[in-house]
Amino acid sequence: MTIIDTIGMRMPVIIIILILSHFNAAKIQAANSDFELKEFNSCSFCSLKLGFRLLSLTDYRGITVDPNPQIMPGIAAYFYNNQLEILPMAVNYYHYTNEPYIRFRYRLYQVTDKPVIKIQNQDTTSYFRRENTFEAQFRVETFWGGNSDDYVAEVSLSYSKDMKNNWGDYLELLTKFKLESFLLDKPKVNLEPNFFASIGWGSRSQNQYIYGPEANTNGFNNIAYGLWLAVPNRADRYYPIILIKRFETLQSKFKNADYAKDHNNGVAISFLYSVKVL
Repeated sequence: MTIIDTIGMRMPVIIIILILSHFNAAKIQAANSDFELKEFNSCSFCSLKLGFRLLSLTDYRGITVDPNPQIMPGIAAYFYNNQLEILPMAVNYYHYTNEPYIRFRYRLYQVTDKPVIKIQNQDTTSYFRRENTFEAQFRVETFWGGNSDDYVAEVSLSYSKDMKNNWGDYLELLTKFKLESFLLDKPKVNLEPNFFASIGWGSRSQNQYIYGPEANTNGFNNIAYGLWLAVPNRADRYYPIILIKRFETLQSKFKNADYAKDHNNGVAISFLYSVKVL
């Protein structure tokens, strides 16, 4: 068993321990100093939001898994100064180690190929439908200029571990560079277009789950690049309000595998909208 396998098998436990240890350390700091810790004194329950994501198609790590446009309604609850986010199919938590320059993010979420609400009903007989699974993810986000008004760029590295079907490993490097910043008066929003690019690497079992049994090796498996529009005064930069991306599968052994062939590249557009109700 490799070191990656050992860490991955324990990923959910590691995430829970890290979250609890951060809470405990923060409480001790607050109890032993006059410093008012914002994570606990700002809000325990912060807000409840309703919204939806509109997608031109469904893609997953370099392949199209469903060509139909879809709408995904959602609800999200935020706790502890918005650091803990609970959604129907995911739990996200983040904290800074050097605010606002370095941030750790922990996620547990479901992976599914099935659209929530299809807007069209194109033929999908040539698209393989994978069994639903769950992943645990640890992500390090570094910000040039800080995650603030001085933001210039971001470089993030994430490690994901499948927790149900294949127990495979996935690494992704993501870079974003701010192109410009526009402040609108009505409504008062800060539009921040970024150019982004990402590259992914998967273990053998992860690649076979995504691309098919023929993808029986480790390797770099996909790239994506395009426009990432953030609205930092309304939503975390982690969430693009508008995303326009070109994606494609890398290497012929992955491109030509059974699940990926004929669906190994494309352009996807998504739009996110949410409103605070509590």
